[in-house]
Amino acid sequence: YAEILLCALTWMCHRDLVFILVSTPHSIFAAHGHKLLIISPIIEGLCGGWATLQAATSAYISDCTSDGSRAHIFSRFTGVFYLGFAIGPAIGAFLIRHPFVPIFSPTIGVHNGAPTVTSVFYVAATASLINFILALFLFPESLSKKKAKVAAAEATNASITRRSNALVQDAPAQSAIARFLSPFALFLPKTVTGPNG
Repeated sequence: YAEILLCALTWMCHRDLVFILVSTPHSIFAAHGHKLLIISPIIEGLCGGWATLQAATSAYISDCTSDGSRAHIFSRFTGVFYLGFAIGPAIGAFLIRHPFVPIFSPTIGVHNGAPTVTSVFYVAATASLINFILALFLFPESLSKKKAKVAAAEATNASITRRSNALVQDAPAQSAIARFLSPFALFLPKTVTGPNG
């Protein structure tokens, strides 16, 4: 899943850089901003977009946690995620009112007497770059090659078992509602036998 995360984080870095190029006053790219703002979503879509990032993150967390603590970890991760959504606009508003002035872009704060949003995108690009570097160098692959082979073999065996059971069972005898709801069996609790029984 690390490769998928890297691909998804690539479009995040690209998107923020495009917004920096377009929103920086007196930038040579600002005149062609409408073209860049159309190209950016195309690249985002080719890299999978937001849905791919969320799916890869959820799969990575699922692989890295044990069965007993998975719900707890997911609820904590979701809480932190939405905490960021809640305080992000306040941080963005603060950065617009009090822009920092990087050495390489002295006109970042004010353009024609009005504040710009460029400093917000500098912070977002920096955060995206940090995420990308962490995924590239720090996050290990969620499963080792040996565990990945075992998981693939188990999935293949389970698929064969399901197919053979489906052939044994009379398909018309199972109602349409039962077939529709059968994937939700994934959420049913399962018994885990510990070392003490």
